[in-house]
Parts: sequence; structure tokens; C-alpha cells
Amino acid sequence: MELGGELARLSDQSINELNSFLPTFWSRANPIDVLGDADHNRYLKAVKVCLTDPNVDGVLVIYTPQAICPPDRLADSVVEMAKETWKPILVTLVGGEYVQKGREILLNHKIPEYETPEDAVKTYLLMYKYYKNLALLYETPTELPLTESPPKNHLKAFIKRVAKEERAILSEEESKNYLSNYGLPVIEATMVQSLEGAIKTADRIKYPVVIKIVSPDISHKSDVGGVRTGIRTAEERRIRRTGA
Repeated sequence: MELGGELARLSDQSINELNSFLPTFWSRANPIDVLGDADHNRYLKAVKVCLTDPNVDGVLVIYTPQAICPPDRLADSVVEMAKETWKPILVTLVGGEYVQKGREILLNHKIPEYETPEDAVKTYLLMYKYYKNLALLYETPTELPLTESPPKNHLKAFIKRVAKEERAILSEEESKNYLSNYGLPVIEATMVQSLEGAIKTADRIKYPVVIKIVSPDISHKSDVGGVRTGIRTAEERRIRRTGA
């Protein structure tokens, strides 16, 4: 939890299943304590319950030396369970040389194995963050298909013309046209030369509308009072024009 993770909350069905074969004094929560007298089958059944629980995204199996459950036999069973599930299984075998054979079995079958539970948890959370970042990466917009690709030669010629005019800033209409060529949505804008033209355009695109001055000499329209917002009717447009 210090690293941003969260213990899975076992479902009621999982708790009932675990109650059916674990001693009455087991932890009854996550982490699941199979207790020191656990044999191979108890370990195996507990892990299977976790893997089938919809609230569980991954399983960490922690083993300490005990004669009833040899580490190599447990490792063999973990390998088989890993083949039947999409959920990640990590293992911590505590016991030095005693668990070495089990460790080799896991590593040979590409099952992550760690000497301490802390290292296993850190790796699990890194796996989760990697998966999440990968999912976000796949959500980025794909390239436009060839049939919808923008006319790049036209855009290059346009930029050359602007540079030849010694302009460093595009007009609003030019900017929107440029973005539209790349499939980026922009607000509809129309250039008009008269009040009547503005009214006809507003009637077509529907009110409310915003009116802005267009001039190559004015880049910051608000500084010169060149923006009128919230115009909701043709009559209001006329009044504002008279007031200006």
C-alpha cells in the first residue's frame, strides 16, 4: 500500500471455499494464511481459489520451509497453474539452499521468483504501472489513412508563402484551416465583409455567435476591443455595432 498498491478484497464465495478446507483459525482475509502445517494440496487449493476470484488481479505465493510440503513439488504445481490462467503469479521461496531446487524450477519456466515478499510486491506494482502506461499509449490517435492524409505539399507551399510575407503569426482562419487539414476539430468560422454578411452567416450557423476583427496587423484582438462575445440575435448585433 505504501507503493500505491491495494490488497484484493476476497469475495464471499472465496471465503466460503477457503473455510471448507483451511483450519478454523485461518486469517479469514487477505493475506491468506494456510498455516504452518499446510501440505501441498492445501497450498494448491488456496492458490486456485485466489486465481478464480474476480476481485483478484494477481497472486503472490509465499513459502517457508516445512517438511509436509517440499518446495520443488509446490514449484511444479505453480508452473502448471500458471499455464491455465492469464493472471500473473509471483513466488517467494524463503529458505536458502533448501528451496534452491524449487527456485530453479520456477525460473526455468519463467515464473518470477524472489527471496523476499517485498521484492515480489515491488515487481508486481512495476508490472501494473507498465501495463497501465502501455494501455494509455495504445489510446493515442493513430495515423490518418492514406486516403484521408492532408495535402502536405499544399501546406508546405502555404507556409513558404507566409514566410515570404515575413509573417510569424497565422491568422485565425489560416490556423484553423491548417489544423483541419490534419483532421483536428476546430470551431466553424467564416470571413465576412459586411454587417449583412455577418447576419446571414449567424442565421446559418445559429446563435449565439462571436464576432472578431480580422487584420494581419492585429494578433491580439482583445487588446483593441476586436472581440464581441455572446451575441444572440441579429438586432443585438446591430446595437453593438452602433455602440462600437
